[in-house]
Amino acid sequence: MIITPKEEWENLSYGSQKKLLYRCDDCSVKKELIYRNYYKSQEKRGWDGKTYCGSCAVKKSNQNRDYKSKGFYISSDGYKMIKTNKKKNGSGWSCYEKEHKVIAEEKISRKLKKGEVVHHIDGDKLNNFEENLHVCKNSMEHRLAHTSLQDIGYELYKLGFIKFNKSKSIYELTKETKDIIGEKK
Repeated sequence: MIITPKEEWENLSYGSQKKLLYRCDDCSVKKELIYRNYYKSQEKRGWDGKTYCGSCAVKKSNQNRDYKSKGFYISSDGYKMIKTNKKKNGSGWSCYEKEHKVIAEEKISRKLKKGEVVHHIDGDKLNNFEENLHVCKNSMEHRLAHTSLQDIGYELYKLGFIKFNKSKSIYELTKETKDIIGEKK
């Protein structure tokens, strides 16, 4: 539960780095968290309003995982982790790897080089189809991919295809843009 008074955070934008005080809904420990992280965890859990410290969040996410039957799980940072043919690691755990990295390595027929980053073209971390993945030579190139999309967003805003909703602090498609998209479907 967020302890910081609601009026201090209810109008923050999605990406705000403001720190909030909260109490874990499981163990009652008090800690700070960044509003963006709170927003993302709420979005992931369907806006249930509950807030957990790191160790309780891990326990909760592990409760419903049946690794042996599924052979995969979704990591805390939102990536699909798949069981690989590798032997167990030094601590005895089976080896899981990020699926998008495994698929990208198969596509380029080699292991990723140090510094190479796999980019999800549509921004969906779970869309690991080969055509949605691109290997960037380094993190700077990966950042450029994201920045170029942001720049295009600003251009679309200037052209009137998207608008900024001040009450929600988010960008949205205009009604006219939605109508155009709807016509093409």
